[in-house]
Amino acid sequence: MNIEEKDEALKLEAIIKSASDGIIIINDEGIIELINDAACTLFNYESSELLGKNINMLMEHQHASQHNQYLKNYLNTGIKKIIGIGREVEGKKKAGEVFPVRLSISEAKLHNRVVFTGIIHDLTEEKKAAEALRSEKEKAQMYFDLANTITVVLNNKGTIQLVNKKGIEILGYPEKELINKNWWDLFAIDSKQGNSLKKVFTHGYHSDFDFFENELISKSGQSIIVSWRNAPLFNHSNELVGLICSGVDITQQRTIENKIKELNTELEERVNQRTEELADAVNQLLDINKQLQHEIKERKTAENNLRKAFKKEKDLNELKSRFVSMASHEFRTPLS
Repeated sequence: MNIEEKDEALKLEAIIKSASDGIIIINDEGIIELINDAACTLFNYESSELLGKNINMLMEHQHASQHNQYLKNYLNTGIKKIIGIGREVEGKKKAGEVFPVRLSISEAKLHNRVVFTGIIHDLTEEKKAAEALRSEKEKAQMYFDLANTITVVLNNKGTIQLVNKKGIEILGYPEKELINKNWWDLFAIDSKQGNSLKKVFTHGYHSDFDFFENELISKSGQSIIVSWRNAPLFNHSNELVGLICSGVDITQQRTIENKIKELNTELEERVNQRTEELADAVNQLLDINKQLQHEIKERKTAENNLRKAFKKEKDLNELKSRFVSMASHEFRTPLS
């Protein structure tokens, strides 16, 4: 090996050793010929514990038992299964702990032999972060679905991005028939209202759209009245990019309110009718009372007249009796 080749080899070795990802070079029998510090740290080995050993000691059992056969099959057939293709596998640390890695393998043909270079990237933190994100997303979806209201997320074109289970239940559409469909095209019965809502995205959001009610028609054709509460969604540039809308089905409430109004109207009509009837009855009683008072007055007058006539008759009878007595006396007594 000349000086230039030695320099290139030293440069290559320096690059391999300083790489942040693990790098392992094996021969065609799977024997480790070179391993960098990052790989040693990754698997918790010293380099002296790995050099000259088979690479399968860094694999979990299922792949370790078959790795040598994989190499033989490739060398005999030339059919590549993982060479040149990065994929996710599991590595095994010195203590036996299995952890996820992304493995990329390349083949290098030297003068009289073949070596394979594996670049290993630890996915442990990424997996933890992904799992934490997935968990948070599941929680958010759970809360989203537990909400006892229609909850819809629209983009700035009115396209449905998310809808919760309650929304699917009330609207009667499967999720796949709602996602990426335009909300106004599906549910804006009142074209005037639909157009005014669309203006939110072209003329800016304002508080008039925080609360409003509108009528929707479900997939089954049922009319639904929904009371909406809306909040704008902005991007980092403070541009309106969508709306999150929470709607309560108030159809039954409005039906009850309308029924109460009808009953109140009917009750008022009945009260007015009974009031009129009562007024008529009172007026009749007043008329009868007046008539009775008139009759009583006439009767009292007649009674007074009768009393006067009776007194006159009595006086007349007394006078008559006195006259008769005097006349009888005179007739019995001779004239002197």
